[in-house]
Amino acid sequence: ITLFGQAVARYPEREVAHLNLAGQLIRHGDFSSARAHLEKALAIDGNLVEALIASGQIDLREDRPEEALQKTERAITLAPEYGSIHLAYLLRAQAHKMMGSPELALKDLVLAAQRNSGYAPIYHEQGICYAMIGEHRAALNSYSKARALGNNEPALLLNIAISQGWTGNYTASIGTLDELLAKDQRSAEGWFLKGIALGRLGENGC
Repeated sequence: ITLFGQAVARYPEREVAHLNLAGQLIRHGDFSSARAHLEKALAIDGNLVEALIASGQIDLREDRPEEALQKTERAITLAPEYGSIHLAYLLRAQAHKMMGSPELALKDLVLAAQRNSGYAPIYHEQGICYAMIGEHRAALNSYSKARALGNNEPALLLNIAISQGWTGNYTASIGTLDELLAKDQRSAEGWFLKGIALGRLGENGC
């Protein structure tokens, strides 16, 4: 961060200097300072796609989906062939989801996958949106794609277990929750859902 800060001090009118420093600040969790430098970068060059996407990420973290939506739409309009434009579609999908429109989110996730089919977060988000509209089998299909791409994070395992439960496959749900709890023994949601699944399994005798 120090070196990037020195670059900004030396070249305060260069948007790339502010963008690079903002990226480092985001990695260190200093989103407020990152936003300030992204705003400076965009004040210098309002068409800087990388800054629009990064700023949209912060907007979503701060529960400002309307602002994220505007920035990602601008990024997509400005540079539809940009190498990382799948991130803009993913962020726009997340904004739609936060605003209560999972169907719109799913359309954006299809576009994101068309531009980068190997990016696991797209399929995790797709599964969440399918689950929101009650399509749990479709959700499981999307989650399986995320896992195949190497995503085994606790959040994904939890969502898989939930959809497995909704489809009545409590044995599979318990297995997934055991995998989750092996990674995170403090997961209150994991233990709670396992208790429910065990109860349902006992009720059904299967």
